[in-house]
Order: sequence, then C-alpha cells, then structure tokens
Amino acid sequence: MILRAPLLSPARGCEVRETASSDLELGLVTELDSVRDEWEALACAAGNPFLTPQWAETWLRLCGECCEPRVFAARRGDGGLAAIVPLVIVRGRYARKARFLGFGPANELGPLLAPADAALAPDLLRRAVTAIRREWDVFLAEKLPGQGWAQRVGGVTMARKAAPLVTGPWESWDAYLASRSRDFRQ
Repeated sequence: MILRAPLLSPARGCEVRETASSDLELGLVTELDSVRDEWEALACAAGNPFLTPQWAETWLRLCGECCEPRVFAARRGDGGLAAIVPLVIVRGRYARKARFLGFGPANELGPLLAPADAALAPDLLRRAVTAIRREWDVFLAEKLPGQGWAQRVGGVTMARKAAPLVTGPWESWDAYLASRSRDFRQ
C-alpha cells in the first residue's frame, strides 16, 4: 500500500467509523527502553518475532542507519500499553518515505496489538502517519497481515505479492523437514 500526500482522508466509498482506538492515547516513544517490557509482552501475545523490541533494535543497528525511528505507543486510560506502531523515516534522493520499522528482511510488519484488539490497527496506523505527516512525502506499507488495508487507511494498493504459509502437524521446522524426502531437504 502506498499513501501519497495529501491523502489520509477516507478513500472514496470507504466508511471510516469511530472506533475504540479514539479512546487510546497515541504518543511518540523517544526512548525504546521506556516501553521495552510492555512491548515484549505484547509481541509475545501477537506471536510475531518481527514486531519485538529485539528485532527493532537489531534492525535499526544493522539495516536502519539511514532511518529515523518514529515509534508510537497507544495507551489505555489506565496507562497500560495497547499498541505499538513502529515506523521509520527514510530520506531518499527524491522523496522522504515513511515505512514500517524492519522493512526489507521481515516477513510480516504493521501495527502491534493484542489479537483481541486487531480491529483497531488501521485507525491507529492512520493516526500515527498523520502525526508525522510533515516528515514524509510517501508512506510505503509492505508486508501487512491480511487484506483491505488500503481501503481502511485511505491508501492505494500498487501491487500484491503472495506469501505462502505451510501449516501441518509438525512441532518444529526440523520435524517438517524430516517428513520430506531427501531430495526436497537438499
């Protein structure tokens, strides 16, 4: 999905309803350590290693030297962490891009929420990219889970790429490989 200026208004034919995410306070995180433990617990509940603080810090150190992190935390009224929206600003030759932290080598990116709160993700993403709107010319959102993001956020889908998933009774990757032929394993 790509958002271009001056988007971030509802797409034609897209109904934007007020959701419970408007009850969440969304703020920029200036120090990742300040949310590390809560972020890790939320990532554990979501089951996505590409949305952990360890991945974010490693990616920033190894791949993100040209990126400026813009990580947002959404908090409930009681102060508990409800979501993380990990973004970066990339200053390119011709355009400034907002992207998800971890773009490139990660398999699945996007806002991090507990599975029960997943419906709040599009609105929180919209709020986060709007908050840093003056810093980017194009927002590139790649490797988002599921479908329908462009319509829910007000963007344009430029291309789709399949992401096959192998499921089965295997307990581990090694167990899966052991169930395959010698030729397949090689």
